[in-house]
Amino acid sequence: MLPGGERKLSVPFAMGYNDRELPNIPKYSDLYFDVKVLDYVKAEEERTYGVYDQKKGTGKVVTQNSVVHLHTVISDCAGNLIEDSRKAGDAIKVTLGKEETFPVIEDGLLGMKAGGIRELAVPPILGFRTDPQSGMDAQTLFYVTLILEKVE
Repeated sequence: MLPGGERKLSVPFAMGYNDRELPNIPKYSDLYFDVKVLDYVKAEEERTYGVYDQKKGTGKVVTQNSVVHLHTVISDCAGNLIEDSRKAGDAIKVTLGKEETFPVIEDGLLGMKAGGIRELAVPPILGFRTDPQSGMDAQTLFYVTLILEKVE
């Protein structure tokens, strides 16, 4: 099924919870689900991520050991906003190579120029741990927008 595809799934009680009773599911209940595929990652591509330049910068180029000032906007594959560092105010300062952020973000910054905007499509295995308070789920494809303000 491709992204955007929808299916109705049914699970007979014998393949589901069978004779176990849960708070909202009685024993011997058949289960029915409406499923919509938002996005997916192929098994052989689980450690790759997409890089899409939204705006090319014109300033200094980011290299290993650069000190950068950036904002990040993180959303899930349905477009739901999870985090926007611009709401906190000042840009985040990161020194590449010092493990001050996720490796995928460091890799995504390499080659950018100050003033640039780059989107990363980050699969679950390279993304973020499950955090119910933030809405992050280890099974979700994330989109991380890097807004590079300055390179020292």
